Amino acid sequence: MPCEYCGGSGRVMQRVQIMPGFVQNIAQACSHCGGRGKHIAHICPTCRGRRVAKGVTTISVDVEGGLPEGHVLVYELEGDQQPGVVPGDVRVTLLSAPHPVFTRHGDDLHMQVRLTLREALVGFEREIPHLDGHVVELAREGVTQHGQEQRLRGEGMPKHNVPSEKGDLIVTYVVEMRKTPLTAAQQAWVRENL
Repeated sequence: MPCEYCGGSGRVMQRVQIMPGFVQNIAQACSHCGGRGKHIAHICPTCRGRRVAKGVTTISVDVEGGLPEGHVLVYELEGDQQPGVVPGDVRVTLLSAPHPVFTRHGDDLHMQVRLTLREALVGFEREIPHLDGHVVELAREGVTQHGQEQRLRGEGMPKHNVPSEKGDLIVTYVVEMRKTPLTAAQQAWVRENL
């Protein structure tokens, strides 16, 4: 039904005195109908006449393999809705969750492998479970230096635009020294044999 305050126009005229002897008529939106020109006869108990009710909507987010950190997924027209207004967009920014073994740098994965002094001197074999469940086998012979890196091609994250290609896995070796001091006999053996 038409608003009784503005007569259905949605605007009301207001006289404003600018200075003595000067008056200006200003049209502004009707405060009773919100500029719509109509008044709601029966107010809805859910929205209380606002024509909008709060609610929760679930959006299914599809994250493709290899999307980079900080990538923004945009779901157009899925934002808040209001009569007479185009809904906004929902923007989802991707952040990598911390992992106890791997860290991501672009398409490459980095990890540390701890070695005993014996493994660092004579070699070792290790099996590392990867993020996708397959096992990466590490095997080295001879001396491995503390901080030495090994690059395993194609064992990193999938590349976003080329799903058949992957980044690299970069393994940094950390040699752990024993924490308890050597006995005199052990020190003598090390001096003699190393």
